[in-house]
Amino acid sequence: MAGLAVQSLAIATGVGATIVVVSNRLRVPPILPLLLAGFAIGKVGIVDSDSLEAGLLAIVSISVALLIFEGSLHLDRDTLHSSPKAVQGLLTIGAVITWVLAALAARFVMKLPWDLSILLGAMLIVTGPTVIQPILRRVPLKPNLHAALMAEGILIDPIGVIAAVATLELVIARHFAGADETGFTAALLYVKPLVAGTVFGVASGWLGKHLINRVPTASPGRDRTIILIGIACCMTSVGLSELAAPEAGLVAATLCGLIMVRAKHANVEPLQHFAINISTVMLGSLFILLASRFEVERLFNISWREIVFVALLILVVRPVSALGATVGSALSIRERWFIAFLAPRGIVAAMMASIVALQFSTYTTHATSHTDAEAITGHPAVSVDQATLDHVQNLETVVVLVIFVTVLLGGTLASPVATLLKVRAGKPNGVVIIGAHQAGRELAKALRDAGVPVRLLDSNAANIAEAAEIGLPATRGNATDLRWLESQASPDRFGWLLSITDNAELDHDLARWGAQRFGSGRGFIWSRKQPESGSSGVVFPWGRPLRHLLFQFDLGLARIKAFEADNRKGINAPLVTIAPNGDTKVVQADADLDDIPEDYTIIGLAIGPPDDQ
Repeated sequence: MAGLAVQSLAIATGVGATIVVVSNRLRVPPILPLLLAGFAIGKVGIVDSDSLEAGLLAIVSISVALLIFEGSLHLDRDTLHSSPKAVQGLLTIGAVITWVLAALAARFVMKLPWDLSILLGAMLIVTGPTVIQPILRRVPLKPNLHAALMAEGILIDPIGVIAAVATLELVIARHFAGADETGFTAALLYVKPLVAGTVFGVASGWLGKHLINRVPTASPGRDRTIILIGIACCMTSVGLSELAAPEAGLVAATLCGLIMVRAKHANVEPLQHFAINISTVMLGSLFILLASRFEVERLFNISWREIVFVALLILVVRPVSALGATVGSALSIRERWFIAFLAPRGIVAAMMASIVALQFSTYTTHATSHTDAEAITGHPAVSVDQATLDHVQNLETVVVLVIFVTVLLGGTLASPVATLLKVRAGKPNGVVIIGAHQAGRELAKALRDAGVPVRLLDSNAANIAEAAEIGLPATRGNATDLRWLESQASPDRFGWLLSITDNAELDHDLARWGAQRFGSGRGFIWSRKQPESGSSGVVFPWGRPLRHLLFQFDLGLARIKAFEADNRKGINAPLVTIAPNGDTKVVQADADLDDIPEDYTIIGLAIGPPDDQ
């Protein structure tokens, strides 16, 4: 048995990782290929997830916790604050509406018993971050819409899992012990995981954040230390939360990641990259394991009831939920309709379907012999009729069908629907500035005040601290690390790069990267030399070292500010223009000021005493 378990786990991991790599290469969500591969491997028999016995549920729970931890590490403050009311609505009102309407559809269309209908509704609260994220990478959406979908995909999972697991506990107690829990006991099943997960998640996240901040910058094993601190805090919080309440670990993992990513004086990028890698491997192996135990013939034996249920879920439940949850938010009606369209289910829904099937299978085995049921449930054992077991099997089948259909629709139609609804992001206007010295800070402040997204990057802790003090988004890190740079230059917000350092070679390298990342002509530097006529990539020349320019700023003899259309006096070098419609453009060094339309705002460099301006 041990050999078969090792064989199954190894093959699932290897095949799953391969499929994820190929899917990422093709820029498609990996869920459908993983499902199909799992069906095929299970049919052949080379993977037997049942050989893992009780270990399967443990592997599933820990893996999903790490997946959610990885997702929360990428939910920075800017993302959460982009559309807070929409996110709050989707996580509360939206979750309740989905639960209620899905349960009603299951009861009256699929003819499931009330308890199993409520259970199915809870299982379908979740969406799929493992599906949403590839779609969002492939289809650039407007910032508020992007943020709302990203946050919902990650934060809704713990809520849905707690609702489903607590409901499952009540259903198990009713069917296998004949016990109807009191209102207080039932409420406790829902509240206890939230409280336990919150306590341990916040505590571990706070501890991890402070430990990461204390890791010496010059430490040779700094990246490894940050990774170990992150995993230690996450897994410890998950374990302690599970000790207090089943599935509380997912809440803990989410909060732990959300807090740790806010470490101010350290770069958590190594932890983010490690979490991405390990979650990618686990995603593939999990789907292969869970899909391999599913009898694919069931999908060919579905009735019209299951088809109508899935149609109602897509065409009625999600639209009502999304539109109702986002009333009064900053999202436009077109953006709200796109949210109504996009709600693919993924690994968490598959996990819950498997847990329900495995739990009923386990309890049925015990209840048949009436030996251990009372010890397990705390009540005298009762028999379970075959109709209930058939309903449970049908419940698992319909969840797989929902995953298949919603992923297929989301993966194939997200792009044309975004175009139809006109919610695609335009060319991003944000500016990434390398160099958080005073010149960089003044430029960033002027851009921010004009409504342009901006991010300062610097390896100097003092520069970053000064930028943070005046409320500028600034991150400390090494700009030569292109993976880190890629993560900071979000493609849905930034479209320009300006490198202002005292290292000419570094400036040129970063400008080339900016042109590759954002498009030709979108990477700029400052230069000590006067550029040749027609040369590209130089925003302004300064005939002396950068420190001389910064000295002028210190003396008050240089400043960067916005010049409105009716007053352009004193501009020595135009840096950025902002059109009335918000379009931003970094200005070439040899640009003629007279060629800039009069209704454009100019962010420019002014040299000389303030009285002369």
